[in-house]
Amino acid sequence: MSLRKPNLLDAFQASAPEGRKAAPRANSGAAAGPFAGEGVKTPADIVLPHSVPGGARRGFFARFAGDRVVQLALVTALLAVIVAYWVGQHSGQNETLAEAPAEANPGALMPEKTPLPRDPDLADANQRTAAAGSTHDEQFLDPVNRFTVRVASFSADEAGRRAAFEHRDYLRGEGAPVIQPIQKGRTLVLCIGHEASMEGAQKLLGFAKALRGPKGSKKPPYQDAYIDNIDNVVARKK
Repeated sequence: MSLRKPNLLDAFQASAPEGRKAAPRANSGAAAGPFAGEGVKTPADIVLPHSVPGGARRGFFARFAGDRVVQLALVTALLAVIVAYWVGQHSGQNETLAEAPAEANPGALMPEKTPLPRDPDLADANQRTAAAGSTHDEQFLDPVNRFTVRVASFSADEAGRRAAFEHRDYLRGEGAPVIQPIQKGRTLVLCIGHEASMEGAQKLLGFAKALRGPKGSKKPPYQDAYIDNIDNVVARKK
């Protein structure tokens, strides 16, 4: 066997001290340091947050949706929404039904103190109210009389009701044949007179337009008064 000739590298290694010979590079990271025992992680060992497989995320949501407490909360919330919607719809229908009798019928005489009871026959209820009121209320419901004068209208709330009866008392004091306020839907109508002919109604209309009202305003409050058929105003027997 032929011997290899020594070269410069062999000569350099031969001249170096034994303690200074370089250790293999593969173990240089684990030679010293406070965390030398833990080893050095390579890039292949590091898992970044965004590199978590999609299956793990799906597994989390699947476990979340499968939780009985979560399921119960979702079902309860859904039922609450359904019940709230149902209540809102039916409460609106009930309000409409409560107002329907006043809208469907030509009108109802309003007593001063107690509310008019809901009656299947509004004409009978009006007759009972008229009998407890004045002679003019009774004659107003007599089919012989055809015309009346609408002098004012008010909202059918508490403030409008007070104003309607205030004007009724004022017209009575002026000697006008005033009728109890009549409810038509959400409005209270105040009328004077119960005439069989248009001529009698025309005289009442001129009388009403000249009045100054309960507050004595400079502008007469009944300037918009007009003649109407009684059957257009109130429900009564034919």
